[in-house]
Amino acid sequence: NTHTIDLLDKVYADSGYTNHQALIMPNAAPPNMNGRAQAKAYFGARFKAFPDVTLRTDIRVVQGDLIAANLIWSGTQKDTYLGIPASGKKAVWNSTDVLRVKDGLFVEHWGSVDFVGLMKQLKG
Repeated sequence: NTHTIDLLDKVYADSGYTNHQALIMPNAAPPNMNGRAQAKAYFGARFKAFPDVTLRTDIRVVQGDLIAANLIWSGTQKDTYLGIPASGKKAVWNSTDVLRVKDGLFVEHWGSVDFVGLMKQLKG
């Protein structure tokens, strides 16, 4: 919740990180960006659009090298996000994420974000 992008250097593998979430690849980072740089671009865009965004989790499960969590995001949209102009509206949305860990770093991600619910709150 500090929005310190450089902290991602401590938890994401540099070039060995792969994000399998389809919406992230074309919409939240420049083309051909991958690895840790992609994660930093994705979260940087979210922090810019929602400068007061906070994150909490209510469910966490660990099995082997996988971590799964239900994340609850909350923030006020102050800038364009995924093509939606700043609305000034407060929104709350969920994501369900699975991360694979290797040598103490995130190396793979699968996720599902309630973008429909988020967009309804921002446009409604």
